Amino acid sequence: MLTSGLRWGEVTALRRSDLDLEAGTVRVHAAFIERSTGEILLGPPKSKAGRRVVGIPQAVIPILREHLAVFVQAEPGALVFPLAWAFVVRAGDGNRTRTVSLGSVTVTAARDADLASLADPSGPG
Repeated sequence: MLTSGLRWGEVTALRRSDLDLEAGTVRVHAAFIERSTGEILLGPPKSKAGRRVVGIPQAVIPILREHLAVFVQAEPGALVFPLAWAFVVRAGDGNRTRTVSLGSVTVTAARDADLASLADPSGPG
């Protein structure tokens, strides 16, 4: 999932019921957006093509299972990353840097890492 190309708002809007770990897929049908006022709203993905089913790499599934067991409430509507918005930071130039911590791996770091290093318990690099 980390290397799937999901947008930040799509990742933060994922619910437990959107994941099918047996099939290795995630269903994208919603996204959080941040307006220029700072207001955060839940709505559809950015485009019609944004509604999709995306494959989850097999190496990520055990990590995701553990994350769900430890951090996510049991009900189907529970957010997969309930604290994600707590990690939003604004850089000095006004651009946003978004990072969600998943142990030693972050979403922003994972975009640049290859799957083999993500599967390595020692982490990327």
